[in-house]
Amino acid sequence: MKRKEINVYNMLGATSKVMSNNRALFAHNPAITSQVDQLGGIISNVDTLKDIQANGNTGNSENKKQLKISLIAKILKISAAMLAHSATTNDPKLKEIASVSETSLNRLRDSDLITSARATASFGKPIVESLTIWGSDQTDFTELDSLVAAYGSVIPGNAADNAAVEQSTSDIKSKIKEAKALLKDHLDPMMLPFKAINPTFYGQYENARQVIDTAASHPGEDSENTDNK
Repeated sequence: MKRKEINVYNMLGATSKVMSNNRALFAHNPAITSQVDQLGGIISNVDTLKDIQANGNTGNSENKKQLKISLIAKILKISAAMLAHSATTNDPKLKEIASVSETSLNRLRDSDLITSARATASFGKPIVESLTIWGSDQTDFTELDSLVAAYGSVIPGNAADNAAVEQSTSDIKSKIKEAKALLKDHLDPMMLPFKAINPTFYGQYENARQVIDTAASHPGEDSENTDNK
């Protein structure tokens, strides 16, 4: 959620809390209780969407991150052995394939990293016996194949999770807009009689309806123009 949305969300929560704390004052009026219940339902929906937005792909992304670290480490280990071997055979192609760095591998797109890993396996497996003295053996290639398969399997999952996060972001905007309309078009005018009937309650409602810019607690951050309600 962006800061402006957070500001409005906080206002919605504060307003809902005031209404809940004073429900006995309007419990006899189904028109008001209906709007208050709808507001609570919208806030509940936003809370669910916030969880998706904040955590939708956290687990999968962490798994992908760890797999990428392991995959790059394995490529580097095998490549070092291949590069050492190429120095004894004067094989320019092998040297080219093996000349990778952690930085260059980290900069690759997911699909290109998998391509690089497969190229390493393709050139290294036929000479695996010669690589043993340089610290790399068949076990490394078996593990490399497993890491390539595992890394490839999480890429579609991350894309799907990102799509869900994007959708939740759109849905949050829609729900906040719906809640603002509910307050402005329904609950605000329904609360006007309480200005005379119960000024204290009405004052609490009005205070809760104010949108407070959270930027005030973050010096140096540019403020956004935020409607008071």
